[in-house]
Amino acid sequence: MVSVRIATYSAGTRIRRALDSCLSQTYGNLEVVIVGDCCDDRTSAVIREYESDARVRFANLGRRGQYPPPGTEMWQVAGATPMNVASLLARGDWIAPCDDDDEFTADHVEVLLSHALESGAEMIWSDAEMQQGDSSWTRTPGPPMRHGRISHGSVLFRSDLRFMALNRRSYLVNEPADWNLWQRMARAGVLIEHVPHVTYRHFFNHGNGAPVL
Repeated sequence: MVSVRIATYSAGTRIRRALDSCLSQTYGNLEVVIVGDCCDDRTSAVIREYESDARVRFANLGRRGQYPPPGTEMWQVAGATPMNVASLLARGDWIAPCDDDDEFTADHVEVLLSHALESGAEMIWSDAEMQQGDSSWTRTPGPPMRHGRISHGSVLFRSDLRFMALNRRSYLVNEPADWNLWQRMARAGVLIEHVPHVTYRHFFNHGNGAPVL
């Protein structure tokens, strides 16, 4: 089983894009674990519409995670708390992160899992299409694995690696929490592979403080 992990705060109707793409995967043995960062009522209401699907589980934290003030530092770590909770709730053998306003390609899970099983990788990452502020699209350039060359949602990793949690204080070393985690995995000797196939689309959000790549 693959557990898709989604953290959300104020995505509202944008979360439909992520959920629809997760639930229409060509690989069928999956669940979608959504954890709200004490998310707003509008977002919660949209998610509740999907709970009739037995693959969907939703938990909304009663208190938002502790983050720095709005800006680049907050962008680097926002959502780390609910992402970690979602990983703990995951029942699958593998965890597939997805941001709440992005989308998987239909074969995202199938491509990454197949390559991981064939190669013996413990973490696998693919290429991603990244929307820019002018609405144009670029593609992540692939290896070597460096900041800006790997997208949070283009990754699949074994669930027994969840003890290596996202660090909500990684902004203190000027690193996004996901990139900080992938580096720690690499340094720990986790077997990481890349598959040169686009399986993820990252949409630009003018309100999330993210820098343009």
